[in-house]
Amino acid sequence: MKRANGEGSLYHHKDGRASPWEASLTYRDGLGNLHRLRSSLKTREEADRALTKMKHERDGGIALAGPNPTLKEYLVGWLRESVAVSVDPKTLEGYEVACRLHILPALGNTRIRDLTARQIQALYAQKTREGLSVRTRRNIHATLKRALKQAVAWGELASSPAEMVDPPKALAEDEAEEEMRALANAQAIQLFAAAEDVEDRFRHLYVMAVRTGLRQGELLALRWSDLSLESDPPALSLKRSLAQKIGGGHYYTPTKRKRQRRTIAILSEAADALRAQRELQEQEKAAAGERWQENGLVFPSTIGTPMSARNLYRRHFKPLIRSAGLPDISFHDLRHTFASIMIFEWGASPRMVQEAMGHASIKITLDTYGHLLSTSQPDEIRRIEALLSESSKRGVSAAFPREERQKAANSA
Repeated sequence: MKRANGEGSLYHHKDGRASPWEASLTYRDGLGNLHRLRSSLKTREEADRALTKMKHERDGGIALAGPNPTLKEYLVGWLRESVAVSVDPKTLEGYEVACRLHILPALGNTRIRDLTARQIQALYAQKTREGLSVRTRRNIHATLKRALKQAVAWGELASSPAEMVDPPKALAEDEAEEEMRALANAQAIQLFAAAEDVEDRFRHLYVMAVRTGLRQGELLALRWSDLSLESDPPALSLKRSLAQKIGGGHYYTPTKRKRQRRTIAILSEAADALRAQRELQEQEKAAAGERWQENGLVFPSTIGTPMSARNLYRRHFKPLIRSAGLPDISFHDLRHTFASIMIFEWGASPRMVQEAMGHASIKITLDTYGHLLSTSQPDEIRRIEALLSESSKRGVSAAFPREERQKAANSA
């Protein structure tokens, strides 16, 4: 369908191709350079929208010249040229998995400039119907959002369709699945006792997880040189974390934020567990003999190498939880257990918990664990009323001017 100069054209191919409609626009930019934009679509309506978008890009001064690669071609280059040199290996693998398993099978053959927000939204809806967890769906969204934002920065897109979709939201079953789980202190002691009974070689690691709130990667990267067990109180320094590659293997990563690179004071129970771990490790060194590889790690494998988090979880932690008759929790839930016990059972301040856990701000601590700080508003009102009543009995009313309250306090 021929249009006036500058209006572009629509053409219908009748050779049986999968996308028979073609939208094209030829124009010269302000420098006199000639540009030709083309898109192949399945329907005339889609071609009309594509042509309108081309004219909008032209009128906005955006020259999207050059090839219009498929999303597959673009993402392969993006992963290799941008992501691989700017993120750690585990993050890169997360992007690669999202592309390979979810994005490319559905949208890989779509030309990048033909990709629409509606197609992306449909992908999210499909993944929801397939029962993917909200975490996986959000990773798909994060991957597309970052990739297409880079395409805009590189001049390959005028705008990102990923910015115009509703991100995946948690369904009721997702929220139930991701609900924070934590053991009570009595259950934590039950866990410790069960680990001692079976002589689990990671029994001291569980104590450290519950009594310090450290992440699993931080515990597995902890070295003896990071400890100050004779100080008052005992302390440890956190400098790195052990990360597991999706395909196997591991690598160390420095803690990313200043607050995560921290020295924390620890309870005597945790310090005692570390001393017991040192004795246990000496026995394991003797048993391993020449096979032992010294890495200075506090919680290594039986030959001194970095411990696989997957093996720790499957071969040790999960069977122990089951045999102890405890709720089905993840290892990360031991971190929640620390916060829950400290705040709810022992009355620790949110600031102390924030510092121990390495949260970037106290807002994160309060958003995550604020529900543990009090029971309800009516209960808090009753508690405050009781305090006011006690003050009233001592002859000090909150209604008194400040000077009179101070005189009454001084004379009490």
